[in-house]
Amino acid sequence: MSDLTPEKLAELRRLLDANEVPWSAHRPSPNYARYEIRDDRGYDLAYTVEDALGGNAEIIVAAVNALPALLDAAAELAAAREADA
Repeated sequence: MSDLTPEKLAELRRLLDANEVPWSAHRPSPNYARYEIRDDRGYDLAYTVEDALGGNAEIIVAAVNALPALLDAAAELAAAREADA
């Protein structure tokens, strides 16, 4: 966790706050390898092609959707560490 400095966490929070969440991955057709990543309003944000292992769009969406809770947990951990110091 050493690379998650307060500055990096603040930057992640800024990026998150600039975007609508949750996101979703949408495959327009079973014949397409491409997925569309959409925000909660249904706007297309990005396109991704699944790799041979699959899951590119799903991991991106899952990471963005989990980021609010992860940042909150990091803030709580930092506050607890500060209180113990």
